[in-house]
Amino acid sequence: MSVISSARPTTADDPATGTPSAAPVTRKRLVALDGLRFIAALAVIAAHFVGLNSHAWQDTNQATFPSIHYYSVYGIFGVEFFFLISGFVICMSCWGRTVGDFFVSRIVRLYPVYWAGILLIAVTQIEYPEPGTGPLKIGTILANLTMFNMPAMAPGMTVVVWTLWQEMRFYLLFCLVVWRGLTYRRVTIFCLLWLVGSFVANSADDKTLKLIFQPEYAEYFIAGIAIYLMHRFGPTMLTWGIVICCWALSMFAVQHRVSENMGAMGRKDLAWWPAQVIMTGCFVVIIALALGWLDWVRGKWITTLGAMTYPIYLIHHAVGLTVIRELSPTVAPYPLLFGTTLLMMLIAWLIHRWVERPLAPILKRGLKKAVAEMNALGGQPEKPRTSAPPVPAPAVPEPARAVDPSAADTLVLDLSSRWPQPPRAG
Repeated sequence: MSVISSARPTTADDPATGTPSAAPVTRKRLVALDGLRFIAALAVIAAHFVGLNSHAWQDTNQATFPSIHYYSVYGIFGVEFFFLISGFVICMSCWGRTVGDFFVSRIVRLYPVYWAGILLIAVTQIEYPEPGTGPLKIGTILANLTMFNMPAMAPGMTVVVWTLWQEMRFYLLFCLVVWRGLTYRRVTIFCLLWLVGSFVANSADDKTLKLIFQPEYAEYFIAGIAIYLMHRFGPTMLTWGIVICCWALSMFAVQHRVSENMGAMGRKDLAWWPAQVIMTGCFVVIIALALGWLDWVRGKWITTLGAMTYPIYLIHHAVGLTVIRELSPTVAPYPLLFGTTLLMMLIAWLIHRWVERPLAPILKRGLKKAVAEMNALGGQPEKPRTSAPPVPAPAVPEPARAVDPSAADTLVLDLSSRWPQPPRAG
């Protein structure tokens, strides 16, 4: 999920040229965005706990919650709402930053909570294994801790990891424009090219192109980015055109998803038009946020809920459904439903308070230092290693030479020249 950063002066870019201007822009914290993220998480929880047939309750979900089952099914579109918010927030948090800053911020935001969540899920699945599943293997845990279990073809320990893989692919793609430097022109061109790339990937039915351009969910990320441009520079016909195009594509996408998931939802009579109304509302509320219509939303408690969104989203399915499965024989459905949801909120707050807040600054300092060292050493050639000077071989004394008797007079004369001889007597 995405972090909501805020409140530091930045440099505005000229929408016409894409170059920085001297006018400072002060970014206020968008508190409403925290609340919207938490609402999206609650919608997904409702879908998993009540809407989709999870086999955690004693009876089917439809029989257990006959009055709310039908409506809670549509909570699955909280995922698309997350992607829409993510496009907005990632563009906002990356503006004026380098690729190294972007890399550090994503690692610090995602991994401490993720590690805690995966370890908690591992303990839960070991202690209370789901019926019909084999023992959890250490290799599966380690692969999931990397967050790259899906490209590694390792089984996910919770169903929500597929959305994190979608996010990671979005980050990698957006790194291209972050590397060049975010400007109005570059980001707009990026949105248009990504939109075209998603069309090509779908038409060509090519797995590699689909992996890169994510045609199933690209319209949500692109719309979020374009809406942030409206927030930062004001709406234009071009940004409105991008957003409306993405909204139109999403209307078909949600209709198709309802049709595909009817079996999992346990409903054959599920209407697709409520999904379109819900998704239209998601677009409208993000646009309202971008245009400043939700600036009146305030409250520290909303910010706290926003901080709890990522951990509760991560653990609610694997841990929450285990709690329901173990207690449903003895606890009534509605008290168990609300009690489990509150328990997930408590665990999410504990992870935020005792894992993310202490660990994130340490991880951030270490990564920033590593990136700085990499940048400092990246352009320097490696210095050749200096070897120790060779040790001289021990001197071998020359053998004594025999003196030639014929050379004795020469030797005497030579010595007499050096040391004068005393005069001879008479």
